[in-house]
Amino acid sequence: MPLIAKPRTKVLLAAIVAGAFIIPTTAAASESEPAAKPAPTEQTTTGIKDAPHGIHIKVGINKNKLDAIRTEARKARAEGRKPNFANEPLKMGKTLKNGNKKNAAPDLSLLQGAKLSMKGAAANAAGDTAPAAAGATTKGGPSTQEYVPPPTGGQNDQGWVPIGSQPDTDRLDACFNGLGLNQARVYNRYTTCSKYRFTAEYWSVDNSGVPVEHEGDTVATIKVFGQGDAKERRTRIFSEIEKDSVDYQWGPIDDWWTAPGVPFSLMGQCSQDYTTCGAAPSSYTYPWATWDNNPTWAHWDISNNPDKGKGRDKISYNQWYVEMFTDGGGYKTFDSGETPERIQRCDSAGYMRDLNGTFPKACIFSEAVPHLTYSTGTNNHHGVSDHIREAFNNPNNTYPSPVPPQTKKIPGQYTGDPNSPGLHRITEKLHKKTYVDNRAHKNGACYGKGKYKKLYEKTGIPVSERPDTSYQDCDEYPFASTLEGAASKKWDFSVKAVNREQNEEGGRMLRRYYLNDRILAWDESLGEGENDEYYVRIR
Repeated sequence: MPLIAKPRTKVLLAAIVAGAFIIPTTAAASESEPAAKPAPTEQTTTGIKDAPHGIHIKVGINKNKLDAIRTEARKARAEGRKPNFANEPLKMGKTLKNGNKKNAAPDLSLLQGAKLSMKGAAANAAGDTAPAAAGATTKGGPSTQEYVPPPTGGQNDQGWVPIGSQPDTDRLDACFNGLGLNQARVYNRYTTCSKYRFTAEYWSVDNSGVPVEHEGDTVATIKVFGQGDAKERRTRIFSEIEKDSVDYQWGPIDDWWTAPGVPFSLMGQCSQDYTTCGAAPSSYTYPWATWDNNPTWAHWDISNNPDKGKGRDKISYNQWYVEMFTDGGGYKTFDSGETPERIQRCDSAGYMRDLNGTFPKACIFSEAVPHLTYSTGTNNHHGVSDHIREAFNNPNNTYPSPVPPQTKKIPGQYTGDPNSPGLHRITEKLHKKTYVDNRAHKNGACYGKGKYKKLYEKTGIPVSERPDTSYQDCDEYPFASTLEGAASKKWDFSVKAVNREQNEEGGRMLRRYYLNDRILAWDESLGEGENDEYYVRIR
């Protein structure tokens, strides 16, 4: 059976690539050539297979090409120099997935995209093994993957960060912190990461392209990192082979001199047809030795076509993955490797803005349960937090008081379950009547004034507990900027006197949150389950 490269082997390989020193030819020549391996009894070219290391790839090498690599290796050893593959720039691979039109996944409807996102979000929040329907499969079959919940960080962990040619360092470190092999995480709606162990199996092939001999396996870890864009309908996907993760299992001589020179390609791909989404630039191809010591990340932009969008905001979902292969120049991929598909949602919501500017287009990673976090204790908004926590835990003890046998139902509490009743955003400009009516019901219940004064005469806040307007406001939950606000005929609400400065800070946090998590406003033209929904978490 093939031998696993020892740590010393990997150190020597790294030194060879760096040009630090050359392995003495006498030491190298003392090793015997690897024994021939039997041909397979059955050729499998039907897609990705499960493997102990996760994703499995099968690549054929033309015997003449393989002989040329080994000849160069022997020559390099004899001359006491590094093989020329160490610094070889390679131009191989492809710009689009072969047969993109024919093999593309069908477009996702808004409802399909939302449901897939919800399933992935539930697994991400719970840290459970992701369901197959959530996209936790390779294109050809299942791949071992476990979702890891994101940390319960503060406001600094939210929102969009500018996209560059390399990952944002802070987000990169935060997302991968604590992430193990074959695990994925949606850190927030603008950040995702994953890490998979995979095996690339290499066969020599005859002139007809038929595999005839198993030459060896190369086992490595691929890392994938994604950043959503708040300015364009795209995400940027980064990928690398984790440094020093490559293990060669070809045999003692080939582990040092042949396997590190075999090229390997990565390419970001859009699952749907190119009329829905696209991936650019083309593939990145380097020898394995370069991938194992490469400090830079490959990256692709996964763009989304607004013409395929639906509703006021031109909402559209698509999926993406990173493909692993080696094609061209004497190499042929029988089974490519594909990381589990992720889902992105894109929109053209022109009302997204703050004091720093407008954010009219965006793509986010939708497999997260969007939620605003308020904290209790000593802080600048604890009055709001205390009120909402009371509304969640003891709704019948809040104002307006329920009239027996009625009990109050207040939505929006974050549980990690995206199927629980949430909140839907509205804006004063787009939903003026509902927004104004929410305020009017609040004023009737809190201050005993306005057109709903009599409606809350017996159930609203008693005069003795009403806000002292010299330093207090009336806080309402659900918020006035939600479809479930005080005017809702389906849900109940709560009002309470809260310190004005704390109430204003709570409002500022809410407005920042709408932008940070890209919460789209309610669209009456969309069907049930197609609108954006969010939750409130009290810590």
